[in-house]
Amino acid sequence: SDLLATLGRHGACGSGLALLRLIGEAPATAAAALARRAGCQTPAFKRAVRRLKELGLTESLAVGYRLSPRGESLLRAAPRSG
Repeated sequence: SDLLATLGRHGACGSGLALLRLIGEAPATAAAALARRAGCQTPAFKRAVRRLKELGLTESLAVGYRLSPRGESLLRAAPRSG
């Protein structure tokens, strides 16, 4: 799908798919900790997650994020690479 192609592109913090996987593996984890795991700066990570949220793929929590039902569904359908 076009959305999977978009998410497969690499930004400052890796691909959108990689970020979705990271959030899925570590929900409710502080953005700074997730940014370190993604190998990027916290502000860049937050911008990338904001784009995922605008696509309806993540939800913000009091601390950190979680996948939305749409994000979970998309991740299940995505190839493992990316």
